[in-house]
Amino acid sequence: MDKAIAKAISAVIVVFGVCILVAGIGSGLPALWTCVAVIVIAIARATLHRRSDFWPETICHAFKEP
Repeated sequence: MDKAIAKAISAVIVVFGVCILVAGIGSGLPALWTCVAVIVIAIARATLHRRSDFWPETICHAFKEP
Protein backbone atom coordinates (compact mmCIF):
# COMPACT_ATOMS: atom_id res chain seq x y z
CA MET A 1 0.00 0.00 0.00
CA ASP A 2 2.80 2.43 0.88
CA LYS A 3 4.55 1.80 -2.43
CA ALA A 4 1.32 2.53 -4.30
CA ILE A 5 0.99 5.82 -2.46
CA ALA A 6 4.63 6.68 -3.21
CA LYS A 7 4.16 5.94 -6.90
CA ALA A 8 0.97 8.00 -7.01
CA ILE A 9 2.67 11.00 -5.39
CA SER A 10 5.62 10.75 -7.77
CA ALA A 11 3.25 10.49 -10.73
CA VAL A 12 1.42 13.62 -9.59
CA ILE A 13 4.73 15.48 -9.37
CA VAL A 14 5.67 14.33 -12.88
CA VAL A 15 2.31 15.57 -14.19
CA PHE A 16 2.90 18.88 -12.41
CA GLY A 17 6.29 19.14 -14.12
CA VAL A 18 4.70 18.45 -17.50
CA CYS A 19 2.13 21.20 -16.81
CA ILE A 20 4.98 23.62 -16.02
CA LEU A 21 6.67 22.59 -19.26
CA VAL A 22 3.54 23.15 -21.35
CA ALA A 23 2.77 26.49 -19.71
CA GLY A 24 6.41 27.57 -19.87
CA ILE A 25 6.72 27.02 -23.60
CA GLY A 26 4.13 29.74 -24.21
CA SER A 27 5.61 32.16 -21.69
CA GLY A 28 8.08 34.96 -22.18
CA LEU A 29 10.96 32.87 -20.77
CA PRO A 30 10.53 29.38 -22.21
CA ALA A 31 14.12 28.30 -21.50
CA LEU A 32 13.80 29.09 -17.80
CA TRP A 33 10.51 27.25 -17.38
CA THR A 34 11.76 24.30 -19.42
CA CYS A 35 14.70 23.96 -17.03
CA VAL A 36 12.39 24.20 -14.01
CA ALA A 37 10.08 21.56 -15.46
CA VAL A 38 12.92 19.18 -16.28
CA ILE A 39 14.30 19.49 -12.75
CA VAL A 40 10.89 18.78 -11.20
CA ILE A 41 10.33 15.77 -13.46
CA ALA A 42 13.83 14.44 -12.78
CA ILE A 43 13.38 14.65 -9.01
CA ALA A 44 10.03 12.90 -9.15
CA ARG A 45 11.34 10.14 -11.42
CA ALA A 46 14.43 9.64 -9.24
CA THR A 47 12.32 9.18 -6.12
CA LEU A 48 10.01 6.85 -8.04
CA HIS A 49 12.75 4.54 -9.29
CA ARG A 50 15.37 4.65 -6.56
CA ARG A 51 13.45 4.66 -3.34
CA SER A 52 9.73 4.23 -3.74
CA ASP A 53 9.08 4.40 0.01
CA PHE A 54 10.49 7.92 0.35
CA TRP A 55 7.22 9.87 0.19
CA PRO A 56 5.16 7.85 2.72
CA GLU A 57 8.01 8.00 5.27
CA THR A 58 8.29 11.74 4.79
CA ILE A 59 4.54 12.21 5.15
CA CYS A 60 4.35 9.97 8.21
CA HIS A 61 7.21 11.78 9.95
CA ALA A 62 5.79 15.19 9.08
CA PHE A 63 2.47 14.44 10.78
CA LYS A 64 3.74 12.26 13.60
CA GLU A 65 2.89 13.54 17.03
CA PRO A 66 5.83 14.20 19.38
